[in-house]
Amino acid sequence: MRLRNFAENECGAVTTDWVVMTAAIVGIGMAVLLQMSGGLENASRNIVSGIGEVTSGSGLSEEIIQPPPSTPSLSDTIQTLQDSGVRNNKIVKDLTREFQNEAPEGYRFSNEIEVGTEIPVFRTTNAGRKTYNVGGDLMNRAELRANVETINLRDYVKNN
Repeated sequence: MRLRNFAENECGAVTTDWVVMTAAIVGIGMAVLLQMSGGLENASRNIVSGIGEVTSGSGLSEEIIQPPPSTPSLSDTIQTLQDSGVRNNKIVKDLTREFQNEAPEGYRFSNEIEVGTEIPVFRTTNAGRKTYNVGGDLMNRAELRANVETINLRDYVKNN
């Protein structure tokens, strides 16, 4: 009778099924890992050698690695134009147009630049109040005069 009860009892069968299925999943995972490991090793070697080529300069063209050339300063540009015979009035007119094209939306070039940095000063009027923009810093007229040394573009070109 005990043997018959043992044979008919299904309590242990669920645990046995779970152990067998877990072992099968682990076995399949190991088989997949073994199949892929060779390809992963080759891919990682290719990545490492590619990184070595880039750091040695042979993987990418030098122009991508090198920073872009610097643009000439405003004073250099003015000097070049003056040396080539362009009159100061024409230089001021062209620079004013260029700065106005670069003005943030709603701002106009104020005909002034910051001394030292050559950053153009832009101005807008809202409800009768003037706001100045110098390199993204916003300020009123008093703050501009207290914190930023500016020069009129015409004077800057003439004195350059």
